Amino acid sequence: MEKIFSYGTLQKDSVQLATFGRELRGIKDRLIGYTVNQEVCSKLQQSSLKYTGEQSDIIEGTLFELSAVELCKVDDYQVIDDYIRVKERFISGQKAWVYVSLDDEYMLA
Repeated sequence: MEKIFSYGTLQKDSVQLATFGRELRGIKDRLIGYTVNQEVCSKLQQSSLKYTGEQSDIIEGTLFELSAVELCKVDDYQVIDDYIRVKERFISGQKAWVYVSLDDEYMLA
């Protein structure tokens, strides 16, 4: 199983049902070193995460467990042309995938 972090619309039951045909079970967690990029990406008007590396920057959201097939559906949902999926460690100590903007400085770090 894979884990994905959501801080936005993927936390909504209606989005989960439309994307996966089921509601996901998750746990609340926090990601350190990121902020929400206020510029929206893509025609879907989705915000993205911006890597800062600052301990004071914390994003709250939910870690969901998914199958590999469902993870591919998240890639489709996230309009993968605008994002890169990276694995990060969360406050809980768990690792999960998170999507960051392709123009993010994370790629240069």
